[in-house]
Amino acid sequence: MAYIEIKNLKFKYPNTKKEILSEINLNIEQGEIVVVCGKTGSGKSTLLQNLKKEIAPAGDLSGEININADKVGFVFQNPEHQVVTDKVYSELSFGLENEGVSTDEIKLRVAEISEYFGITDWYFKNVDELSGGQKQILNLASVMVTNPDVLILDEPIAMLDPIAKESFLHLLGRINRDFGTTIIMAEHDVKKVSYLADRIAAIKDGKISEDISEWLEEDIYQKTNIESKDEVFECKNIWFRYHKNDPDVLRGLNFSVNEGETFCMLGGNGTGKTTALMVMSKVLKPYRGKTRTDKKIGLMPQDAKKLFSYESLREELDNSYEDEEKKKEIIKWMRLEELLDTHPYDLSGGEQEKLGLAKVLSTDPDIILLDEPTKGLDVFFKKDISTLFDKLKKQGKTIVLVTHDIDFCKQVADRCGLFAQGELIGVNNTEEFFKNMRFYK
Repeated sequence: MAYIEIKNLKFKYPNTKKEILSEINLNIEQGEIVVVCGKTGSGKSTLLQNLKKEIAPAGDLSGEININADKVGFVFQNPEHQVVTDKVYSELSFGLENEGVSTDEIKLRVAEISEYFGITDWYFKNVDELSGGQKQILNLASVMVTNPDVLILDEPIAMLDPIAKESFLHLLGRINRDFGTTIIMAEHDVKKVSYLADRIAAIKDGKISEDISEWLEEDIYQKTNIESKDEVFECKNIWFRYHKNDPDVLRGLNFSVNEGETFCMLGGNGTGKTTALMVMSKVLKPYRGKTRTDKKIGLMPQDAKKLFSYESLREELDNSYEDEEKKKEIIKWMRLEELLDTHPYDLSGGEQEKLGLAKVLSTDPDIILLDEPTKGLDVFFKKDISTLFDKLKKQGKTIVLVTHDIDFCKQVADRCGLFAQGELIGVNNTEEFFKNMRFYK
């Protein structure tokens, strides 16, 4: 018998007509690294969550799942969703405390895992002092300290900057080699993780497909070059910190954006990109400096769930769109027709991004601020998003994009800048910007 055996697995969420998993058959051997890919909403997260009964989603499940392992660990896509305490040491200890491990053994195992991950310097830090990439490494360490036989990860690098992604993937390979841990990982960027995988399994139409050729093709996105028009937004000498005695997050930030352009902000986790968007949208107020615009602004936050207030997609969109035709158009464009009766929290991460973007566009903003809008989206829908950006630009809309998705940025952005030390540096047209880059490629 295989180490993990999935036979004829079917699953349907409550209040939905269609099975998201219709006949999953998959065997995984001990010590393998298996990458699961599939289009946004294909059922990757649903499959993975059903492999750990403590977080299995509510719904109608049939078929068999046989796991010949004592312990299964799980790492979520969003680093914030897994953190449960305020201190790094407490976070590392939490799982062991729940298992009733003695205090002396907890100290030993936490010290050992900290040395292994190279995070002993974080011991007494507050978790909110860590960047997104550091939090994801902490989440991985907090799972591994419990010695799982099987490690499941749901798009764990989706919200990490390029350098943090490489570090995280290197850690996964090392864990597999050193401990023989069986690893199952959902991921859209198959080309990035293929070197790590023993096998790649694609979910298509609710079944496992062996054909992954479409996931290895070159990504081509649409972009129309539009002549820059008038300046529509300016940040001038912006300084911001979250608390009086905290270090400054933004330090003399200066930049402007023009009508009808797509402007992309790159940079490592924790460098101030999200804070800059919050200041631009007037959610946060700087203690020095000014923003200037007379245009209507729409913001999609990094966590799209912050925009949801109702029990179904239908209610979300009915309460956002007054124009019935525009609502129908956006539903069709975002491919949400079969999800209208689904609770927003039952959507995949990528589907939540689609719904969040649909809600932001319902206000018809002139300047659209998007924080990591492509995370959780497959390459096919990203192509649709690039077409949508083109359409919006032709209408004179301005798009300001924070992203770690370098390939997407290269092809859709008119201008780019790199966030570092609270400033936006190296702002230039996209081609010239990437000419001088060695690591952000």
